[in-house]
Amino acid sequence: LSLKHRVTALDFSEAMLERARAKHGRAARFRLGDAERLLDDDASYDALITRHLVWTLTDPEAAFAEWFRVLRPGGRLLVIDSDWINRTRWQALVNRFGTWLREKRGVPVHQIDADTHASITRRFYFRDGLSQQRLEAMLTAAGFSPITPADYGEVVREQQRAAPLHDALRLGSSTRFALLAHKPADAAASR
Repeated sequence: LSLKHRVTALDFSEAMLERARAKHGRAARFRLGDAERLLDDDASYDALITRHLVWTLTDPEAAFAEWFRVLRPGGRLLVIDSDWINRTRWQALVNRFGTWLREKRGVPVHQIDADTHASITRRFYFRDGLSQQRLEAMLTAAGFSPITPADYGEVVREQQRAAPLHDALRLGSSTRFALLAHKPADAAASR
């Protein structure tokens, strides 16, 4: 996990932190916290990585400003995310088939009350979907430059190779992307 780096893992959910602790043990420092309102000092980190987080933010501008603030000049932000809302007809069909196959095989499917899910999703800033272009524009506005697409396809393909068929299908049922954003070397801690 750490490759001789000091890693801090942050999540808003204690349950997710417990899963991470079980998986990675002492390889990281685990903290309960809000990605939109960090408690870290300015210029605390060389790199930040988010995975499937941005689409759930309620105030992405605040989060991006915080991430910019806590990165050292020259630091990097890797955002891995997806548009989970706007699936093509083909992606929606593949997702439904993967879910059906999972249920047919008797694999427990995470169930959540539809009203609760809708209530939570309505609070997301990107409740209408997150695109790579929209994210890039917002990161630019927050001061990150340059911003370049990162090849995430190889990661997804490896996940698909290791996953059961139903999960491999579902991994291909959304538009996934990754962006690498840099904090300019001459940037101040906050904008």
